[in-house]
Amino acid sequence: MKAIFISDIHYQGKKDSRGHILLRFFEEKFENGDYLVIVGDFFDFWIGFPNYVYEEYREFLSGFEKIVFNKQIKIIYVEGNHDFFLGSYFSEKLKAHILSKPGIIHLFNKKIYLHHGDGIDKRSLLEKVILKFLKSRFVYVLARFLGPRLTWSVGTYLSFQSRRAHGHVDTENVQNQYRAYAKNILQKENADFCIIGHIHIPDEIELLPEKTYFNVGDWLTHQTYVEMKEGKIELKSYNSI
Repeated sequence: MKAIFISDIHYQGKKDSRGHILLRFFEEKFENGDYLVIVGDFFDFWIGFPNYVYEEYREFLSGFEKIVFNKQIKIIYVEGNHDFFLGSYFSEKLKAHILSKPGIIHLFNKKIYLHHGDGIDKRSLLEKVILKFLKSRFVYVLARFLGPRLTWSVGTYLSFQSRRAHGHVDTENVQNQYRAYAKNILQKENADFCIIGHIHIPDEIELLPEKTYFNVGDWLTHQTYVEMKEGKIELKSYNSI
């Protein structure tokens, strides 16, 4: 039995040619009873509605469901800044354990701190206010008022603008900020591992004795993931060719 951690796939729907690659990855890499830990932003946009799946995702999720059910995959899902208020599809149909905020999980006798990673980097006050607003109760109620179709139109537009605004970053500076955050968390929580996503920069470094930080990377550029199996944990890359 193993656990695979993925993050920042930003799957965009029918037009996204990576759908078949993702399904092949799940089919190849997962065995019966494995854990799939999604560290946020699996979708480019998702606000959940009761008993509803966005049309753009239905074909992909149909294939995903079959793999999950056939292999009895256990899902842990950390909400990201593009996918939150996940709703009944994940919590009830897929029986996923949802973390709406950063927190601790225990797997294979290891203590793991999970955080999508939004809000860690030093951004402007305006960006922090916007991020907090998007995850507020007001937005949840507003989405219910607008309904799935209009929410989809608004949400996908905002998601595109968000990715474009953060397309260019000072890699070394951001990486150091996240390492500093992880080091503090590892010490404060006495965790074995701190696993984060969000910045699309794969990273693996032991920051304290026997305490390691991983950034899962992304599937827009790197197709990286973290695998935990038989007492070993490492950052890997999936060759889809």
